[in-house]
Amino acid sequence: MLLCATVGLTACAAAFAVKDAGNAKIYACEVPPRPLGPAEEKLFRANRVAWDFFCAQPPGFRRLAEWRVMSAKKEETQQRRLAGLISACAQQKRHHTVTGSAKRADVPTPACI
Repeated sequence: MLLCATVGLTACAAAFAVKDAGNAKIYACEVPPRPLGPAEEKLFRANRVAWDFFCAQPPGFRRLAEWRVMSAKKEETQQRRLAGLISACAQQKRHHTVTGSAKRADVPTPACI
């Protein structure tokens, strides 16, 4: 803030307004939702138990899980992440990479959710 007062507010605002194009839109909240592609959804729906559990989850969890799978740049990474998500959902668990807690991956989801 002291810097802004010495160089002027407009110069400081302009510096913060310019965002490095290389780092633009790297967070899930900055990009539009990326739902599963048709092939990924077909593979997910093939495991009925996993698909039913996934659909029963809150919209925020589903959106984040889909983004986590589809944001991978390499096809093999997308497939690996999708396989992990399907496996966790088949066991009626939320995948730890989506919830952010590896310790809580083995804790069953409460029935009220």
